[in-house]
Amino acid sequence: MANRRLAADAHYTLSPEPRSAVRTLLRLWPYVRPVRARLSTAAFIAILASCIGLVIPLVLKWMVDGPIADRDPAGVWLGALYLLLLGLAEALLFGFRRWLVARPLSHVEAEMRAGLYRHLQRLPVAFHDRWPSGQLLSRATTDLMLLRMFLAFPLTFLLVNSVTILVGVIIMLIQDWTLGLVILIPAVPVLITCVVFEKRYSGAARRAQDQVGDLTTVVEEGVLGIRIIKGFGRHRSQARAFRELAGSCGGRSCARRGCWRRSWASS
Repeated sequence: MANRRLAADAHYTLSPEPRSAVRTLLRLWPYVRPVRARLSTAAFIAILASCIGLVIPLVLKWMVDGPIADRDPAGVWLGALYLLLLGLAEALLFGFRRWLVARPLSHVEAEMRAGLYRHLQRLPVAFHDRWPSGQLLSRATTDLMLLRMFLAFPLTFLLVNSVTILVGVIIMLIQDWTLGLVILIPAVPVLITCVVFEKRYSGAARRAQDQVGDLTTVVEEGVLGIRIIKGFGRHRSQARAFRELAGSCGGRSCARRGCWRRSWASS
């Protein structure tokens, strides 16, 4: 019996080996596959809108070198019309991209949450004894919302910004190769700084994720057992625990102003 319990514990313990980012993202593919056409179209539209934004400086260059240098007011008005049309096209394309991904990604989030609930219901009681309910609730709400936002913005604009930077550097090299080199040389230290920052940020984000789960656990236990907490006079210790966890999550100002006291007193 003890051996079976140890085997179950080993099976449901998180693996200490870190997963690669690519393997982690591939786990989202079954949920993203039904909306892959919309996501691909939205990414293409975002790239097109960013490239339109790169045309605006070229129009300004044409206005300065052409109508303004020749003192031609009609040409200036024509250039202003071009800029207006380009700005409207960029705004409309970005708005259309957002409309394309808003509803499908909400459905993706709902499917991921349903899949997580189904998986949690199949797990043995030993797993739920080890995992606080607030941690599971935080994973099913906050974490899945962050995944939806990642699919809607960072993942799309990672591709969009890469293409935009590449096209922009090519345009600058064509216009003036020295200007292109001036832009490319500082990119090396910026890239190194981003790699170092990403490593530090991943650790801080993981700690913040665990702290939010601990805070959710305290809140859930306090709400569900409010009568027992007041009956045994444990409201002060619970409020103290909530204040400390809220302070660790970045809510020191709210906790310092006494918001936690008012919330417990009104319960």
